Amino acid sequence: MKTINQDTIHAYVEELEKKGLTNELILRKLNSTQEYLYWGYSNDHLSFPEFQQLKDVIANYKAKYEPLDLLEAKESILEPETVQHSKTDTFLHRWIPRLSLPTIKKNEKAPNTPHPLNARFYIGMAFTMLIFVILGVSIYDQFFTTTSRTLAYPPSPSAASRILSFQGRLTDSLGNPITAATNMRFRLYTASSGGSTLYDSGTCSITPDQDGVHNVLIGSDCGAEVASSVFTENTQVWLGVTVGSDSEMTPRQRIANVPYAINAETLQGLPVGTEVSTIPYINAGGDLLMAAASPQIGSTYTNQDFLLSSARAITIQSAGAGDVTLTATESGTIKFATGGSQHGVITNGGLFGFGTTGPDGKLDVLYTGGEQLRLTYADGSTYTGFTTNSGGDLTIDPSGDDLTVGGDLILADTFTVQAGGKT
Repeated sequence: MKTINQDTIHAYVEELEKKGLTNELILRKLNSTQEYLYWGYSNDHLSFPEFQQLKDVIANYKAKYEPLDLLEAKESILEPETVQHSKTDTFLHRWIPRLSLPTIKKNEKAPNTPHPLNARFYIGMAFTMLIFVILGVSIYDQFFTTTSRTLAYPPSPSAASRILSFQGRLTDSLGNPITAATNMRFRLYTASSGGSTLYDSGTCSITPDQDGVHNVLIGSDCGAEVASSVFTENTQVWLGVTVGSDSEMTPRQRIANVPYAINAETLQGLPVGTEVSTIPYINAGGDLLMAAASPQIGSTYTNQDFLLSSARAITIQSAGAGDVTLTATESGTIKFATGGSQHGVITNGGLFGFGTTGPDGKLDVLYTGGEQLRLTYADGSTYTGFTTNSGGDLTIDPSGDDLTVGGDLILADTFTVQAGGKT
């Protein structure tokens, strides 16, 4: 840029004239040179006085080659001899507006202000960082944020309608479509031939269209709704179709997996969750959660025992002032067993028995190997044992020396020890 001065510009214009270029072409060359000076000034290759001086030189030449009418039009619109100086476009200028710079008149000293590039640079950087933050948040929400799982079930529990859609075409023996009303019957089986009948629609009147094509909703248009057990308790289900008085068509058609989808997102129409009337679930801590007002775990399968087991200890506890209640309904009893053997029982009549399955009193202890009942004050050292032998004799064996009886002690009908010591 140091080689550009008034002399080089004069030499450049003279060279253009010698080449015989038109005024319009010379004017375009001067415009390009002026743009070059703007670039040099905006990138600190020229000082403001140098830029203003060279710009005036080029302006004089441009006035020489510009058409008169164009020059007059420009002078009527623009302020005379003013310079709007700004920096060249950068990548960030595509994203933010240009800054308005002060207008410097000819021969006026440029103000001692910070270079405008600094302001645009920081604004551009801030704008670019804002764009990256927005993009980052959008990407995080799209790929990393855990969205709530929405299941396709209604607000209140309801089982889906168990119907099957069937479509066919009826023709006679010559292949002509049957369009008259025709009796049809649909059955569901456990096997492709033979097997057990799971469902029977009964005889239904079906009216095909002009091409013999008919559509039937089995369980709605024809027959009662299909029982839930048909799909929940059978891994394979086959459909048999009978038309009029003919025998059942062969082969039977196997039901695809779609009807089984009623148990996919819901279990028998009930959604999984912790709300009332929902299926209990096991949370991350291994707890089985139920939210019903009066929840219970029960088995409705008849003639089978319900087993509650654990690899280690089982704890039954209640919260707050809640009670733990063991209940045997109807004629059942509550049994206590360890090591695979029963050791205690509470009968339906409220009798407690230990060592016996049929207690005869409120507390009945049966044991023939020694002491049957022990009242303990200090474990293993201070106690009183009670034993009844095969003759029905009672032995009271205290670990201490004394046996104290408050009130009268009646040992037999003819022997009484009164509280005062009289016999």
